[in-house]
Amino acid sequence: MKRCASLAILADYIGDAAAGRLAACFGGTMVKIPKRRAGVTWTRLAAAIGAEAAATLVETHAGEALYIARNADDEKRVRHAEVLARLRAGESPTAIARSYSWTAVYSERWVRRIRANHTASEQMTLFRAESLPAEK
Repeated sequence: MKRCASLAILADYIGDAAAGRLAACFGGTMVKIPKRRAGVTWTRLAAAIGAEAAATLVETHAGEALYIARNADDEKRVRHAEVLARLRAGESPTAIARSYSWTAVYSERWVRRIRANHTASEQMTLFRAESLPAEK
């Protein structure tokens, strides 16, 4: 049976750290969970997430083909934080866009949009704080 396993559900079984390592190693792929603690897939799982967490997966999902979801939202947040840090350090949007073009195609416009969105969210936070009634 094929199923999509969210990281939150897997974390309930194997823990947050192991679920994160599982997503890092197998995210975006289908993994056939072995029926026993043996074989190539067992060895790969045990190496990636640890023998104890792999054993838990075998006990709970033996024989199932699980699609391991990627944590795309967190990956996006990390990427945007890196871009903002590089912009604050004085790096040009063109240089940042060129450095990211190996993993995905990004443009200078993309980098500028991240900066604009971040600036707009900071301004909204300040606006909300100023509109609150003064304490008495």
